Amino acid sequence: MLGSLARKALRRVYHHTDRILIAEFSGNPITTVIVVYSPTNVAPPEEVEKFYEDLATAVRDVPAHNFLAILGDFNARLGPEDARIPYHDSTNRNGAYLTALLMEHELLPVNTMFRKRTGKRWTFQDRASGMLRQLDYILVRQKWRNSILNAEPYSTFSSVGSDHRVVSRRVRLSLRVPKPSPRIRYTEEVRSRFQLLDEGLEPSSEYRRFVVANEEATRLCVPVLDKTRTSLQSRHPDVVVARGRVEEARLGYVREPTVERRGILNEAKQLLFSTYDRIKGEELMERVQRVQAAQGERQYGGRPGGSSTR
Repeated sequence: MLGSLARKALRRVYHHTDRILIAEFSGNPITTVIVVYSPTNVAPPEEVEKFYEDLATAVRDVPAHNFLAILGDFNARLGPEDARIPYHDSTNRNGAYLTALLMEHELLPVNTMFRKRTGKRWTFQDRASGMLRQLDYILVRQKWRNSILNAEPYSTFSSVGSDHRVVSRRVRLSLRVPKPSPRIRYTEEVRSRFQLLDEGLEPSSEYRRFVVANEEATRLCVPVLDKTRTSLQSRHPDVVVARGRVEEARLGYVREPTVERRGILNEAKQLLFSTYDRIKGEELMERVQRVQAAQGERQYGGRPGGSSTR
């Protein structure tokens, strides 16, 4: 549901998958909202992995300068080892997948940021048992954390009959004046070149010169972007192995919640964190090497070793 102002700002809305909906809103910056519904904690692992792969793909497609908000029912519990001020004492299986997503894409669950009383943290009440849980989260990129003023759930059972509470967050954005549109500059460049065309030319000759005017304006106004390889850190073999160790340690701690088992779980998580950091460092070095190689080719005319012929 959207208010009148939000409806006017809506640019597009579409289904990414049957569990992921994406909406874009005009503004400076553009706001991208991803609404999700995760499989439950007892769903087959393949189903949960597919959901998080699809969600990771959607996150990668959002430009870095957009304000990104991911909201929904993640069916995941986060413990104090993975969130600042959570409702639960430990992280469950779905929470481990959510934690991996947070690390890989530098996201933050904002409704675990603020110190609230326990009654203002839970988001779901089981109708059969009456148990309270925190399963719903709002995620934003970490670079926007200082813009989040508040986040907390509100009871809405009486109005809509849901067993979930509405989680809201208040944001303050510092907007900047937009730069002139490249489209306007492109149009002016084409017009200035086309106006120089001689009158009385044959239609075919005039059309060819019009095409040339467009090509020249394109080279001047439209930057050429290098193709970059999509990062799939979550699928890296070392990450898969490290995540498997975390899951194995978590199951061991669930079966036998001792101090020793908790220590093993924390070590496995630290290994997963360091694995992500190492892979990010390797990808960064690879990019630096590609830039250096490209610079060398431009400097020496593309000849190996910088040799030249006379």
